[in-house]
Amino acid sequence: MAFYLEQHSSKNMEDIAGEVEKIGSAISSDIEIYLKKKELVKLFDRFLATLSERDRDIFIRRYWYMDPIKAIADRHACGESKIKSVLARSRKKLYGLLKEAGYEG
Repeated sequence: MAFYLEQHSSKNMEDIAGEVEKIGSAISSDIEIYLKKKELVKLFDRFLATLSERDRDIFIRRYWYMDPIKAIADRHACGESKIKSVLARSRKKLYGLLKEAGYEG
């Protein structure tokens, strides 16, 4: 009986240790994801700070609020081609910052 208990007790401890290891891996993975997201948010904030007020509004209107180009052009009293230009330059700047920070895709 003592031998049976020792064997099963050892097996249970191995199971528990395995589960604890899985939980530890999941937690460290979650922390890593959280830190990467936080770093990306800081990078994005830094990017937005580099834009003029007008360019920032255009970028946010298009990519956050999903406003149509025409509506943004009307809002800023300019042509649609101007808005497309501003967006292209802003995307290029964002891409450069992401690449510089090691986010290549």
